[in-house]
Amino acid sequence: MDAERFDRLVRAASRGMSRRRAVAAVGVAFGSLMLGRGTQPAAATPAYIHCGGIAGTPCPSGYTCVDDPFDSCDPLSGGADCGGVCVPEPDYNPCAAILCLEGTTCCPNCGGICVPAGTTCSESLCAGEACGSTFCGTGEYCCNPSCSICAPIGGACTAQVCDDGEPCGSTVCGAGEYCCNPSCSICAPLGGGCTEQYCGNEPTGEVCGDTFCALGEVCCNPSCGICTPPDGVCIQIACV
Repeated sequence: MDAERFDRLVRAASRGMSRRRAVAAVGVAFGSLMLGRGTQPAAATPAYIHCGGIAGTPCPSGYTCVDDPFDSCDPLSGGADCGGVCVPEPDYNPCAAILCLEGTTCCPNCGGICVPAGTTCSESLCAGEACGSTFCGTGEYCCNPSCSICAPIGGACTAQVCDDGEPCGSTVCGAGEYCCNPSCSICAPLGGGCTEQYCGNEPTGEVCGDTFCALGEVCCNPSCGICTPPDGVCIQIACV
């Protein structure tokens, strides 16, 4: 307020009172008005994390970039470099599309798996588990290591007992090993490498694919090079 307007206000308010009292009254009123204006809350401005734009700024983990609804740039109308704002990613529960058997429950780990009720959900459920001479896949557990049988987590398991150890030339491989070189009787840890040398005389066993069966064994699956005892169980799969 300039001096001239203030003087007019004082003259209007001084009718019937002294100028000193009028100045005091106007000062009090003006101060109250300014105080009232100062205590009114400012309009709330939402705080956004900006993303996209020409720089292609990414959002933090757990957020996704969407178009900023408060600017004039429209990506659907030619605005290829419009800026955006980060919003929380929607929660996705893979168990919503999985129906588990009675007595089991779904864990969202590994893309959703059924586990026995009361099992703690964790990423350890996704790790492959050694099971005899094989490894169990995602969502499976080793239900019979003596027979190298894996079953779905929460599923039933056979109770038969298979012969311990895998014959390997003149020896038998122990638990957690496989016969990687029967001509040299070499066993290696499951998943481990193997030497390629050839030991001994010409093999006397049966040819089975790209290997030879040990004495007393038959070739039950030549496409996979699998030998078993004459009365053993054979896996009927085709290998390439």
